[in-house]
Amino acid sequence: MSPMSTLQTAQLSRLPPLANADREDRRASVDAVAEATAADTRTPGAEGYEADRALHAMFARLTGGVSPVALSLAYIDWAAHLAAAPQRRMEIAQGAINSARQFFDSAVHFFSPRHGPWSLIRPQPQDRRFEKPEWELPPFNLFAQGFLLTQQWWHEATTGVRGVAPDNEAIVEFAARQLLDVFAPSNFAATNPQVLQKAFQSGG
Repeated sequence: MSPMSTLQTAQLSRLPPLANADREDRRASVDAVAEATAADTRTPGAEGYEADRALHAMFARLTGGVSPVALSLAYIDWAAHLAAAPQRRMEIAQGAINSARQFFDSAVHFFSPRHGPWSLIRPQPQDRRFEKPEWELPPFNLFAQGFLLTQQWWHEATTGVRGVAPDNEAIVEFAARQLLDVFAPSNFAATNPQVLQKAFQSGG
């Protein structure tokens, strides 16, 4: 038998129904109290958090708008499962070795019939950074292919790890791609043939 509480049950008295005017007055009073409570708990003006906003804006540029906390948790999930998958790590390492060997072989034989522009990897159709003909010339084409091979390797490294939550995998892959895009050869004047050509035509 379940124990029964010894506390007496409170008796609720039935209240008479409120008139429409009284009901409106009580609703107005409740609304006023709610507004006053919200005003008391509202954070101070944004001018007191300029440093916080600047820091968050910096993190947003680095992480592509992903929360640093969510990014950290996603990275821990990916790194922990990758650490527990030695065979997957060997595949990733072997992929890096193969890509490096193919890249150097392509660089040495760039002018041979078997090689040439985009002999290793081509940009995705939606990637318009390397669509101009200038990117087919050496050494700029090698810069672009090396970058695309690195991007492809990181995609393979951050995906396909068993046990990682799909959302966390997507966050890690997206963050890695965003970070790599910063170092794309199209972002630097010395490795961008279009910028160099315009600078040469304008006399610097």
